[in-house]
Amino acid sequence: MMAGNEEVDVAAMTEKVMDVVMSQAMTMTLIAGILALLIYAIVFLIRRKKLFTETSIGPMPVNGILPVALVAVGFNVMVSMLLPLPRSRRAGSHLISRILLSSEMEMW
Repeated sequence: MMAGNEEVDVAAMTEKVMDVVMSQAMTMTLIAGILALLIYAIVFLIRRKKLFTETSIGPMPVNGILPVALVAVGFNVMVSMLLPLPRSRRAGSHLISRILLSSEMEMW
């Protein structure tokens, strides 16, 4: 592929993009969560409703925290064992490179 006079290396570009995304994943997740909470707050303010009464969220008893934490850890382990994830980020980026290279769409 040619972009002007220079050759575009799709594999190298894909690897750079994957590195940036993987290094900023926690920040992007945090920003997405904060934006979601702001949108929820705005929607509930517009509707003049209270979030906790509408969703029936109440205080949690102290003796219920440990079982919930154990279930969360169990689900985390279960998902980690069941999902066929690549062994490294490079394996994932090479897969994406192959998909991009095999696609018949032109790069912008």
